[in-house]
Parts: sequence; structure tokens; C-alpha cells
Amino acid sequence: MLLQLALHVVLTQVHAASKKIIKEFRDNLMQFFRFAVLAISLVVASLASADELSGISVMTLSPADGKAVVKSSSHPLTVVSVGDTLFDSPYIVSQILPNKLLVKDKRKPGFGNLIWIYQAKPNLPSRIERVEEKPPETSIKVPAYEFR
Repeated sequence: MLLQLALHVVLTQVHAASKKIIKEFRDNLMQFFRFAVLAISLVVASLASADELSGISVMTLSPADGKAVVKSSSHPLTVVSVGDTLFDSPYIVSQILPNKLLVKDKRKPGFGNLIWIYQAKPNLPSRIERVEEKPPETSIKVPAYEFR
């Protein structure tokens, strides 16, 4: 009888420990799955957005004249100015600075994505950086008035 009781206690503890191990494994697996889905979605999003501007090189920039010389793998050297469409893409040149070109996606009116295209180093394509443009957060505090 004592042996059965000891065996029951041991089995109960083993069962509780195995349930705990299984729960931790399931939680870790779910956390890994969430991370993998996030990583895959980020990679797919960056590849999809980079394809439209891949191969573009900003050769030279002239902010004083408001002009830039750009080329791509499928287009020859082209002079663009503020307001011009960048090749056959949906991107419009918004601003020309000394070391980068700011373009905006004309498919997204108002607030949307801004894209910085940096001046290319010799024999390399330009570095492209996307910046999410959001309206500034505002908070208005109105003092409370007491009416008597």
C-alpha cells in the first residue's frame, strides 16, 4: 500500500512536470512562429517595394538649379527636376538636396510614403530609404471652467 502511494505521488509529480514542459514548449513554439511570420512579412514587403526602384542611381544633384541626373538599368541618363515623374514609375520628385533626392508615391495622395534616394557611389546603385510620413500628433488641452 505504501509503495502504491509513493508510486502515485511520483507519477503525479512527473505528470505535472511534463504538463509544465509541454506548456513551455508550446509557448516557445508560438513565440517562434510569430517571429517567423513577422520576419517573412518584413522581407516580402521590402522586396516588393525595392523592385519598383531597383537599379536607380542618382548620379549628380544640383539643389540650386533644382535638377538631378538619374539613370536606371533600363533607362539612360535623364535630367529630372522637382515635379517630374521618375522614369515610368509612379514616383514624383518632391525635393532635391545636396546628397539625396526625395520622391513621393503619387498613388498615395496626402500622407503616405516618402522615399530618399541617396547619391550613388561610383559603380553602385543608390541607397534607397523609405520613411513613413504621418501627420503630427496634436493634443489640445482646454482648461476646465466652472459655471456658477
